[in-house]
Amino acid sequence: MPNPQEVKRAELKLEALRRSLNAQFTTAQAANDTKEMDRLRGLAREIDLLLNELALLGLAQLTDELTRLTAKVERRREKVVNEQASVGDRTLTAIKESLDALFAQSAEEPLPPPTPRGVDSRTEEPARGALAEEPGIWRPEAPLATPADPIVAADPGPSADARLILKEAHLVALWKRSQFPIDERGVIVFGLRGCRPVDMAGNDFRAEQEISLTPVDYKTMKCTLGQWRPGHGLALFCGSTVPFGATVQARLRHQGNGVNQMGRGRYKRYTAGWHKRSEGRNGHWALLQDCQITLQRTADDLDFDEEDRWQAGRIAGDNIHCAFHMGEDEGLPDVRFSSAGCQTVAGTVDKGVLDSGRGPWRSFMEPFSRELGAQDRAEYVLLHAEEAQQVIRTRLAGKSIILRMGSAGPWVEDLQAALGRRMGIRLTVDGDFGAGTFQAVVDFQRAVVGRHAEDGVVGPIT
Repeated sequence: MPNPQEVKRAELKLEALRRSLNAQFTTAQAANDTKEMDRLRGLAREIDLLLNELALLGLAQLTDELTRLTAKVERRREKVVNEQASVGDRTLTAIKESLDALFAQSAEEPLPPPTPRGVDSRTEEPARGALAEEPGIWRPEAPLATPADPIVAADPGPSADARLILKEAHLVALWKRSQFPIDERGVIVFGLRGCRPVDMAGNDFRAEQEISLTPVDYKTMKCTLGQWRPGHGLALFCGSTVPFGATVQARLRHQGNGVNQMGRGRYKRYTAGWHKRSEGRNGHWALLQDCQITLQRTADDLDFDEEDRWQAGRIAGDNIHCAFHMGEDEGLPDVRFSSAGCQTVAGTVDKGVLDSGRGPWRSFMEPFSRELGAQDRAEYVLLHAEEAQQVIRTRLAGKSIILRMGSAGPWVEDLQAALGRRMGIRLTVDGDFGAGTFQAVVDFQRAVVGRHAEDGVVGPIT
């Protein structure tokens, strides 16, 4: 059996090789070179197939395939390998058929076994000081828009039937309040916990969208997943940002390990890839957590509150994936969903089959398709619907800046310096509110603000 670490390194090389095709594809697309575009698409499909069969190939065969594909990308040779190549005394096709039968009944979200102690990693990401110089990144400078600022003053507030009209201006104000930079280079993904889009079927990008408040119940989808193209509108999708209640119940006796609820904040990198690749070709294309996050685990009851412990770091694998439910005749949204902590979007998909999504999920993944030239990553910002309600109804009148996971800039530097002095700890002062800063804030709140005050958010009291 190949060494798992070597296989992982080979997988990373394959992914890097595939990403390298994007620049070539963009060049060919600009030149309208359809022949070259087709050639590059063919190479991408070959790499996809190899990634899907990674667990079936021996390391030696994998190395040979990687060498061959690298040479093809560099146009040094064009040798084609027979798909029926043997693996031991069985053909690859025969092994594929066996695995298809094995995975045919696999569930998307089986209850995981108890998580061993020490399995969560809290490794810090390297500081990303270069982010400020990246083109297309907008960073807020002033604390908040004033009532005279046309960004927020133009909105008339909630509609007559108490539905809330959400516009780009409101997202700008929310980002500005938390000192989140705005990446204008593509789609930003966001979640609103505790509200649903009024138009369940319409997922087009529009200048404004209607939402209605719907408190979460851990039984059905009561949240909104959104996409924002700065300057080009927003699209909303019914989904959930909390774990399914039955899964929470099952993990209570394991101190909450194996299930979690993500904390609010800005999470820098979600990468398009195979959710649950352990299922081989029976995974599905989704957005994978590839950054530090914050989360809570509960060991006493079925909700997540001030009694429950916080964790932060590169932990949990809270991906954004298909909910695998839409109800009878796609009767959204009062149906269950599959999640042990992942963010989910209503819809269904045939596992192992690209471009097989249905319902809102299909539209949600269109910007992140496996096609060359598509967006391969995005930031994810998770907020509570009450925050959206505040900005729509009151234009954040009387509200102060708050700093939390994902905030960036000089205010965060001041916070880090003050925390280091007050708590007597060594804390990197880099203006990047990451897992280390989050933990320092939680420790400060627990020690100074009071019992059960910790949430990792620096607001007026903290």
